[in-house]
Amino acid sequence: MSQRGFTLMEVMVSLAILGLALTTIAGIQANSFEASNYARRVTVATMLARSKMIDIELMLEKDGFSTNDKEESGDFSEEGYESMKWKATIREVQVDIGQLAGSLFGGEINPETLPAQMESFVAGMNGVAPDELVNEEVGGSDLAQLMQGGGMELIFKQVGETLSDAIREITLEITWGREGIDEESV
Repeated sequence: MSQRGFTLMEVMVSLAILGLALTTIAGIQANSFEASNYARRVTVATMLARSKMIDIELMLEKDGFSTNDKEESGDFSEEGYESMKWKATIREVQVDIGQLAGSLFGGEINPETLPAQMESFVAGMNGVAPDELVNEEVGGSDLAQLMQGGGMELIFKQVGETLSDAIREITLEITWGREGIDEESV
């Protein structure tokens, strides 16, 4: 007569395998849950940062720009996120108009090459190849006289100062978590 069924050893091995599999699945589930919470916190921080940037822009529109760097900070307790804090730094931007013009005209700007670069730029704007452009189109114009007399340096300086007065860099950092322990930021 043959015996049917499982031995005690077979049952114990299968329970060990089942326990190992369930432990692994539980660990994966816990990691998934933590990743989901992290993604939610980053999403909330990003949305709060967007909102705060709009608030800062409106404040700057209303109050105007200052010449000094300015720091502001606070939390999002009014929005229901007391544990999330923000810090904004508003800085004046120094504009290098030579570098901007250089990128516009395709190279480094200096008094010797500026008229030729202007010729190429004007030719490109008119859809003409630079070698097809008659030198007198730029060479005989008021623009050429202005460039040769050093007037462009004055214009570049004024444009740079105007841009510096009208542009600010805003750095906004959102932090959450326990300070020094599990603090994170965006």
